[in-house]
Amino acid sequence: MLNRKIFLVLVGIIGFSLGFSGPAAAQNIVDGKEGVSVQKVSFPNGNITVVGNLFRPASFDKNRKYAAIIMVHPHGGVKEQTAGLYARRLAEQGFITSAYDASYWGESSGEPRNKEVPAMRIEDISRAIDYLSTLPQVDINNIGVLGICAGGGYALNAAQIDSRIKAVATVSMFDLGDARREGVDKSVTFEQRMQRVQQMAEQRTKEARGEAVRYVPIVPESPAQFTDKMLTLYREGYEYYRTPRGQHPNADNRQVFTAGLAQLAFYPLAHMEVISPRPVLLIAGEKADTRFYSQIAYDTAKNPRELFIVPGATHIDLYDKLQFVSPAVARLKGFFEKNLSVQGPSAPQEQVNPPTMNRTNAEQEIISLSKEKWRWMSERKVDSLAALFHDEAVFVHMGGTMSKNQELEVIRSGGIQYKNVEIQEASVRFIGTTAILLNRIRLVAVVGGNEVTNPFMVTEVYVQQSGTWKLGSLSFTRLLGP
Repeated sequence: MLNRKIFLVLVGIIGFSLGFSGPAAAQNIVDGKEGVSVQKVSFPNGNITVVGNLFRPASFDKNRKYAAIIMVHPHGGVKEQTAGLYARRLAEQGFITSAYDASYWGESSGEPRNKEVPAMRIEDISRAIDYLSTLPQVDINNIGVLGICAGGGYALNAAQIDSRIKAVATVSMFDLGDARREGVDKSVTFEQRMQRVQQMAEQRTKEARGEAVRYVPIVPESPAQFTDKMLTLYREGYEYYRTPRGQHPNADNRQVFTAGLAQLAFYPLAHMEVISPRPVLLIAGEKADTRFYSQIAYDTAKNPRELFIVPGATHIDLYDKLQFVSPAVARLKGFFEKNLSVQGPSAPQEQVNPPTMNRTNAEQEIISLSKEKWRWMSERKVDSLAALFHDEAVFVHMGGTMSKNQELEVIRSGGIQYKNVEIQEASVRFIGTTAILLNRIRLVAVVGGNEVTNPFMVTEVYVQQSGTWKLGSLSFTRLLGP
């Protein structure tokens, strides 16, 4: 139960001198300067309806044409996870972006559920391009694709057969076919592979005769299933997909067992040379178990090509950890800006908001990390916040101070719910390895079932610890005015 003293302190902070309008109905983060609009869309892939989110940049002008980037999510993932994060971050850079649920997954239709068929995943990409080509604001000659994990393999394969893809990039690229045939660590023998082929063939016969579809897990369901030889990829896959860090109800960690037959026959890197002269960018973590896949793709592609290694990052780190995502996004921004250039009288003139125009990558990294923190607070992702908060962090409110554990308990218990944060102004100053962020915000929160609104100047202090930014202090100062 929430400590009564802490709760009373927070009621005094958030409910100060303002009226109440009832409990929260939804949670949103709105960035006043780099805000991105999101629209639910759908398009057909045969008799399947593919459902996605379309992201438009801030100050979207319906009379202009924009370059567009399609996100392809990992095997077992959905559009709300890492694909959605990259879609939003690239929309903040001025692109129209889309993240969709693959056929048979998430909100998209298709039976049986969670069937991972490479040919369908690749066709999804071309169908997404079909859809974007119907939007008057999208320049059909400037469409790129970004694939994450297995989505990277699909993106590269799609670029080999769909020339409408003018630039293709991957993050933590994963060759699903090779992994099924030999294992990421090359531990699967030929005999083991053929035994699995026989098992899947027999299962198809059973299902044809009316037996239930067999499902198998994608990553471990709990740490109890970890083994000494298990790759970091799968350990961290559990942390991302099966804990509040990245878990989503539409990604339930199961896949159709017999779909593995189609995966065994998938060779996404077989004809990398035909992508040229269109450019390829491969981004991988320095410590990723799968880094060699990106190296193979780079070695077999022709110029223009680029392999960008993110220092210190693992495969899964690049899904959501802002200290690794931010340099990846910075490189993606440069890559797509260079290779997707909208031409013609309707093209937008380069116009950058003065407060963001001169930001360094380090400043943008801190601002992005802060925005992600507000999102985690809104969604009560306590595990993500616990990793971000320094163990000695101090949280200063008008009514007093709290420790890391006290702040996390307030968020975990729901005693205070951060419903909506409108970021009106942000600035960063560095002192050595310390970053000081000043945020002018308008905060809508729910305290004790009542909704309250306050303007605040929030001071956030970040310190580097083993190369990672940690939040050391978070201070709220209420401003005068509405």
